[in-house]
Amino acid sequence: MPGFALLAVLAATLVQAPWGADQTPRAVFEALDTFGPGEELATGELADTPGDYAWSESYLLMAYVTMYEATGQTRYLDQLVSRFRVLLSLRDDRRQQRDELRGKVMAAWGTTRYSDGKRTCWNAHAGMLTAPAAQFVRLVRERRALQQRYGAVAREFTTALEETVAAYDPEWRDGPNPDEGYYTEPSLGGKHLPLNQQNALGRTLIALGKATGKAAYRERATKLAAFLKRRLRLRPDGAYEWSYWPNLEPPFTQGNEDISHAAINVDFAVQCYENGILFTQEEIRRLAATLLKVVIQGEGQYANDVGGGGNGEYAAQLGRWGRLAAVEPEVAKAIRAYFWSQDPPLAGTTTLLGLAYLAKYAP
Repeated sequence: MPGFALLAVLAATLVQAPWGADQTPRAVFEALDTFGPGEELATGELADTPGDYAWSESYLLMAYVTMYEATGQTRYLDQLVSRFRVLLSLRDDRRQQRDELRGKVMAAWGTTRYSDGKRTCWNAHAGMLTAPAAQFVRLVRERRALQQRYGAVAREFTTALEETVAAYDPEWRDGPNPDEGYYTEPSLGGKHLPLNQQNALGRTLIALGKATGKAAYRERATKLAAFLKRRLRLRPDGAYEWSYWPNLEPPFTQGNEDISHAAINVDFAVQCYENGILFTQEEIRRLAATLLKVVIQGEGQYANDVGGGGNGEYAAQLGRWGRLAAVEPEVAKAIRAYFWSQDPPLAGTTTLLGLAYLAKYAP
């Protein structure tokens, strides 16, 4: 998506930070997390185009979910609840803002970016913004200790999340193979979405399936997983590579995806594996090999894409591959080595997400 790289770089803003060799990921996270309950989201420059928060706020919210999983401290969930409530207040249907390309009001977050100045609600933005909240409602459903504190808000969020997912139902297509499915997008002339854009919402589908027990969510996530899996290409070195926007039909050799967008596909695949959806441990290790063998090319050398091309422009996004550490511990070591080697040090919401993964998998 044009402009995504700039927003991702802004989300990884370089500032001075306490990255001493003896500091734990949790300690660094605490020092860098200066965010409040979220009032600024409703008054900032993106408040009228809240879809753009997908490329900054979504990482912070996922970081809070992950930090709760790492520490058991509910204050992280309190932050998520407060900030996501503000995001919900900005949703287009709450403010009666019309999607100009769809010709209706959507239960999602609009922007005029990427669509020639016309307001529309990208599927990808909905996926990025809802995935952390879907993880929250899953946790509340699964953990009895959370239900007294968060039961009511989890029900509130579940209703809102289901509204957003349903808003994109008219754009779902089964196929091209019987076990596959994909989303289309009016901004793209009705063409199928790039992998990362539909798999962002795929993560929401997985978590909603767990939280609600509704088979339809898992079934759709499984079809997205099959669509992705069939378009991964196995390299001679045992790693996967794949295209940003592969064809519906073979061949699937339309270049290689940049490592920033690719992080969304990797995160989706790991969550599929963790929930028993199609992906095997061996296949997740192949994705880890993409990071460890292809993207990381030696001390201080990083590729831009999953095929090994480029010069490290997106290296600050490495932390977003951190869920792979659930299967391959070397991933956490590599991310920590990168983070702690940067001068000036990294900060920003993508860095917080990477630190949260380290706090969970390699404290």
